[in-house]
Amino acid sequence: MGRKWRIFSVSPVVFFGLALLSTPGSGFEGHHLINGPTVIQASGSYLLTEDIDCSFGNGNCQDGVLSIQADRVTLDLGHHTINTTSCWGVKTPGAQAQITIKNGVFVGPAVSLTASSQGKFIILQHVNLSGPVVIDGANAADILLEDFEYKGSVALSLTNLHSGTARQGHFMDGGLTCTGCRSFSLLDSRVNGPVILGGDTLEIRGNTVYAIQISANSSRVSVTDNRIEAWGSSTGYGIDATSVTDLVIRGNSMFWASSTGIHLVDVQSGIIQENHIVASSGDGIALLVGSGTSERNAVIQNYIMGNGTVAGSDYGLRIEGVDNLYQDNVLIHNVSGMNIAAGNHDGGGNVVID
Repeated sequence: MGRKWRIFSVSPVVFFGLALLSTPGSGFEGHHLINGPTVIQASGSYLLTEDIDCSFGNGNCQDGVLSIQADRVTLDLGHHTINTTSCWGVKTPGAQAQITIKNGVFVGPAVSLTASSQGKFIILQHVNLSGPVVIDGANAADILLEDFEYKGSVALSLTNLHSGTARQGHFMDGGLTCTGCRSFSLLDSRVNGPVILGGDTLEIRGNTVYAIQISANSSRVSVTDNRIEAWGSSTGYGIDATSVTDLVIRGNSMFWASSTGIHLVDVQSGIIQENHIVASSGDGIALLVGSGTSERNAVIQNYIMGNGTVAGSDYGLRIEGVDNLYQDNVLIHNVSGMNIAAGNHDGGGNVVID
């Protein structure tokens, strides 16, 4: 037999023709207790008291095994598991504000949340997710993902954030995408996949990742103190940015890119400093011109070693564009040293050792 859905509401309603159970009283430590598929239609704190296994078939659950249809809801999964195959474990079928989900495990499609224009915040804490996660911040919500493990085969997807932080996470396979994001930080996480971010005021710091891609027309981006294991990059680049302004790439260690280590096209007002780029198959650092220009960038104090495959084609440091500064870089045993276009500025102190 399948699960029956419970509906927690301030007034009786009917949900997809299924039986309506009475509004719960307060449970353990002030929580409303739930033990099966449920529609939540009243603000408050809810505690899941047992696992929910819908893997045998979910019935009519298009709005989620746990469907949140109210603002100001805290859902504590009580370290239990929601197992589902064809519908979301937790979903907001409409747009809601101030949602917290914590302390549990999702097997199958995990979380689909949409914030309202009064989004305030959406929080996921201490959760293990093996299926897709999709969060739309509606340009209003502040998002916090903290102390979590994500095992989805597709990227964890965030869109239209007012601000957000993902920290102390472990992305096993799918990676992370954040588009239309503002004031977003990825901190102290392990990402066995690509990190693709686009927006304004973005920070990527202290992570171990396969690759970082900054989407076109992003600005005020900081990529610092990361370990980039670029052999896992699908693009071949360790860090890839096109048409980005005010970009800081500092203090990163990068290994084994199958193409270029740091690949920048039409970047303006950037600082590329104190990075270690080792054993890329293509260029170590390439600052290039595409349909626009690369200008007013500083490439300084980088350690570039053992990059390139074809002499005269791959370089430790390649700079196109104009009015870019290169200074105090150390290039050791690259297949070719530097290829610098006219109109750029040698600040001195660059060392090339064949």
